[in-house]
This record gives sequence, structure tokens and C-alpha cells, in this order.
Amino acid sequence: GEIRVFVYLDSSDRPIATVNEPLITLGQIAKLRVDSVGSIGAFMDWGLEKDILLPFKEMVGKVRENQEYLVYMYMDKSNRPCVSMKLYEHLSVNAPYQKGDTVQGYVYQISEKFGAFVAVENYYQGLIPKQELHQKLRVGDVVSLRVSEVREDGKLNLSLQKLSYQQMEEDSEMVYE
Repeated sequence: GEIRVFVYLDSSDRPIATVNEPLITLGQIAKLRVDSVGSIGAFMDWGLEKDILLPFKEMVGKVRENQEYLVYMYMDKSNRPCVSMKLYEHLSVNAPYQKGDTVQGYVYQISEKFGAFVAVENYYQGLIPKQELHQKLRVGDVVSLRVSEVREDGKLNLSLQKLSYQQMEEDSEMVYE
């Protein structure tokens, strides 16, 4: 019979084969949990014995132990698996959504200039423009959003607001109170 194994290098650069399936593989984006923060970065649980490194330079903001973050896996210069929170160029731009659709978004970067960069359904490129940011968001927040525009480049503009008639109802209740 055959068995499928995943091969990676241990800390002494020896190849190790394991039957455990990693939670992320090269070129993939996945949510991983921080096990510990050390002197060179954070170590994240990726389902194998040895944690995977999220180097400080690949972080967006501070990360906390036991929190989950969306990361992209790459190989570093010494050919070791690492992960990065910098997702911008790794997210897909041909999202299957239309204006008005409701989607889940993971906030992966906040920009003073542009707004909140969002990984829609952990896979597609989205932005809540600065003028749409009516509440304080943090990296790692998962929010429900409305697609306000599918841009020509395939990226999504997103809004935290519910559809206007739902919003109106809430507003009028507030006024009433």
C-alpha cells in the first residue's frame, strides 16, 4: 500500500517525513494560532511537531499568543517554511461576488491612507475605503460586509453598513428612542 507523507526540514536541516497533514502548505493562505512569541518572531501551530515561524518583519502589527491570524506560507532564503501576515499580493482578484452580496471579511491590514484591507472569505482581495470606516477595526477582526463595488481590477470595495433600508430602520429606531 501507499502512504502520503509531508516532508520538511527540521531545525538541523534534516528532512523529516510525517503522516500528519500540515494546516497550511506552500503558497496557501490559512488561519493559524500563535503558540509563542520569541526573539525572532512568533511560532505558529501548523499541525506538525515543530511550529512554523512568523518572522517579525512579516507581521502586521503586534501578534498575541493563542490568537489566530490569517497567514501565507512561503520558503525563506535558507529554504525553511515560514509564514507572513502580508497578504496583499497573495489574494485572488477574480471574486465571484456582485454588488450587494454579503461576505465575511478578515481584516489583515489597516492603512491611514486607504482604509482597511480585507481578505474576503480568506481568499479574495477587498478594501473598506477610509470614508466607509465607521467603527474601529483591528488586524484579525472578522466582520460581515457588503460588496459596494466590484472594481475593474477585480478587487472588491466593501462596506460595513447593512443595506440602506435595514440601516434606515435602525437609524429611525435610534431617533425614536
